[in-house]
Amino acid sequence: MLSPDAIWLTIAQGVAQHVRLNAEALRPRLVRHTGREAIKVDWLGELPTTHDAWRDIIDAFREKVAEHTGPGLARLLVCDFSTSTDVDRIASEIVLMDAVSPYFDFFVACVCGIPEVTLTGTPEDWRKIRERIDVIEELELRQWARSLKPIADEFVRASEGRPDVAMWRRIYKPRKAYGWKRITGWVARLFPYVKSAGTVSVPNPLLALRLSQPDDTGSPNEWYNGPGIALEDAPCGPSSMLVRVEDLIGGRTEELEASGGLMGIEQDEHGALRPVSAYVIRRPEASILDVADRIVREHRYTVDERDPLRSLVAGTAEQIALAERIGTATLAFSGERTWRLRGRRDRELVDVKLSDGTTELIQRWLDLPNGLFLAHALTRKGSAYVLGDERFLVRPPPLEGTDPVTGLSYAHPPIEVWPKRLETTQWAQDVPVVGSSLAAILLHALEHDGELPPRAPSTLDDHAVIPIVPQREPPARDPRSA
Repeated sequence: MLSPDAIWLTIAQGVAQHVRLNAEALRPRLVRHTGREAIKVDWLGELPTTHDAWRDIIDAFREKVAEHTGPGLARLLVCDFSTSTDVDRIASEIVLMDAVSPYFDFFVACVCGIPEVTLTGTPEDWRKIRERIDVIEELELRQWARSLKPIADEFVRASEGRPDVAMWRRIYKPRKAYGWKRITGWVARLFPYVKSAGTVSVPNPLLALRLSQPDDTGSPNEWYNGPGIALEDAPCGPSSMLVRVEDLIGGRTEELEASGGLMGIEQDEHGALRPVSAYVIRRPEASILDVADRIVREHRYTVDERDPLRSLVAGTAEQIALAERIGTATLAFSGERTWRLRGRRDRELVDVKLSDGTTELIQRWLDLPNGLFLAHALTRKGSAYVLGDERFLVRPPPLEGTDPVTGLSYAHPPIEVWPKRLETTQWAQDVPVVGSSLAAILLHALEHDGELPPRAPSTLDDHAVIPIVPQREPPARDPRSA
């Protein structure tokens, strides 16, 4: 069987061979430039490896060749018969690229970025958000509202079909700078506070800048290290609270945990990502209030009412509830083994190295026997209590460098700050996760003579490192639509 595609591909390859052999003689008829020009196609994601990906890339090259040579040559060489399949068309487009290869160099740039944003809802919905920002400004949130107002105004304009494209290009980065782990665009201004010392309690530093800052100066090919917030410091996870339910009919009281907010990401068949909201009402693994009552009855504890730091509401619902009842505590078990619950002033911060080259900050909450300690981490998966070893703790290295004015070298010891900050030589892959509930861990220790609860084979690295998910390819197109 012979198809039109087979015959035409044979002829087209002959045309390509002729053009390559007579490139300069045919140049005035095919292109309008001298020498060689670069044709580049941007690909959103890592190195393409699938048929669908390369189909789209080769199609894009054909369109760019047509922009340079006019549509005639592409129409002449590309298969577009009733029998043509995707494979036939792609093969003929490669023949087209071969024919013009004396005039062009072809490049594929694998890039990261946001190709497009789709807004749902109506303009009236977005106007409601804008009006509500005027109200929250009255809650001593003037600086945050100053950033939110122009952002909300743009949502209104875009929903009406009048987007400011330049502003949307600044959503994550102020310019085309490599490096995705520092957010510098306006989307970071949706957070009034960012994570520090294990809690989301530090004012967002971007809010002190004008919306146009950081600006777009600098080389487009350099790694960006200017003002912004680290990706791991952006708030993640739901809001949660404890609810004490009094069942007057059944005559019992029960403590429930309510969690709600944005809890996930959904990807549709076209590869588009959408935040997903959800809520959960559940019985916690243990009641932190009951655990606190038991510690008060059975063990030594202190409450320092004069400590002004106790008024700082920061931490998980469990941590806040426990801090309201207990300052420090010593839990005594058999064999003179003790667990020591640290007070707020004594909770050291420890930097742990992750496998992706970044670090995760953990906060030391409990000292255990044999030099072990239990620390809290606020990771991308939520709260996690991990088991550290103080034998691996070290002070941060001294600050070293060269004075830019005098040219003299200097070395200063680390500045003493509160809370005390240390580093560990343990890698996060070697730091096991004990659990997600402080109440459950403490209750297990109280009921099992100071033993840690059994744990799944999970590490801090598993909870903290953001996996690189391969881009989902778009669905295959009908060849007849080409």
